Amino acid sequence: MHAARDLLLARVSDPPTIREVASAVGTNDFALKRQFKAVFGKPVHAYLLAVRLAQACSLLRDSADSIKQIAGAVGYVHANHFSAAFRRAYGLSPARYRAAMRGSGTRIT
Repeated sequence: MHAARDLLLARVSDPPTIREVASAVGTNDFALKRQFKAVFGKPVHAYLLAVRLAQACSLLRDSADSIKQIAGAVGYVHANHFSAAFRRAYGLSPARYRAAMRGSGTRIT
């Protein structure tokens, strides 16, 4: 399962399908999903989403890139989909998160 995770992490902005990951690590879709959750505590999709949003937090904090550029960098085609996922995860829009990080010097995550 660590090889599956490594493959996902190597392609965060353009993730492989579950079938591609399963094939690459020598298992099937069902077994990959079950074993991945057992090892990492989250389903494959939820794990990947958490990684992408954590990367977005770093970019929002540490770069001057636009929200749209950051959305693209972490694999979102549409910035509004990224903003909605970010708000669900952190309770703030990406713009408010960035303002809070730059204004207070403290970290929310």
